[in-house]
Amino acid sequence: MGSSWLVPGPERHYDDPAEAAWSAPRRSPQPVRTFTEPVRLSRPLEQWPCGRTFVRATREDVAGGAFTAAADRARTSDAWCYAEIDTHHLVPQNRPRELVALLLDLAG
Repeated sequence: MGSSWLVPGPERHYDDPAEAAWSAPRRSPQPVRTFTEPVRLSRPLEQWPCGRTFVRATREDVAGGAFTAAADRARTSDAWCYAEIDTHHLVPQNRPRELVALLLDLAG
């Protein structure tokens, strides 16, 4: 969109065509570094005093990518809870009830 540091986000898959129609015109470019810059922490995430849950969208479009590696790490770690929801990346839009149930179960 005229700026080399901004890129359009990847295509998104919505289960509900009405949700797609509402969301598509509201999407905006993202800074390219949101896709390329690694997160740097002063110590491994597992050493922070907080709970950790990875929610895997099982229909993720990019197999073998960063989400797959993170899911594999979380699934095999004692420091993480791991859950799966059968949808694409947009879990809150595609499976809001399942996500809320999962979050309430974690909080309870």
